[in-house]
Amino acid sequence: MDDDTIMLISVGCAVGIVLALPFTLIASIHGCIAYSRTRKWQKQRSALQSVSMDGTEEPLVGAEGSDDDFEDTEDEAERATRDEEERKDRTLTFGQKFRSEYKKCWSGKTAQALQKEKERKDRRELAKEVAKELERRERRRAKRSARGLNSEAETLPLYTKS
Repeated sequence: MDDDTIMLISVGCAVGIVLALPFTLIASIHGCIAYSRTRKWQKQRSALQSVSMDGTEEPLVGAEGSDDDFEDTEDEAERATRDEEERKDRTLTFGQKFRSEYKKCWSGKTAQALQKEKERKDRRELAKEVAKELERRERRRAKRSARGLNSEAETLPLYTKS
């Protein structure tokens, strides 16, 4: 081999490494993310298995403060599909779950999914505010009835200047 061939091979290797570096970096970052999610899933799964071995299927701490009370029909359908996925995930091995998480990392969230998530969050916040307002009104009515005041004034519409 002469000097030109050796130089051409070394430059080709250097360019290949420079071009492969970003892909390798991105792939390793996604791999780390998928691995951490899979480890988290594995810990939760082992905790659930230890609880099921104790004979208690119900969690020790209740989910009283969860957002399940403020869901509409779309949220309930999505929660049902999520529960179905979780049920299927129980049978997966660590490697299978890692591959599925890796695929999720590469696909990412679309703009439609982000918009849908934001709308769901806004609906839940609105539902919480409405529920708080209704509870506040009920407390007011209870206080007024306890004091013996007339509750007809509360049912009348408010006068507003136009």
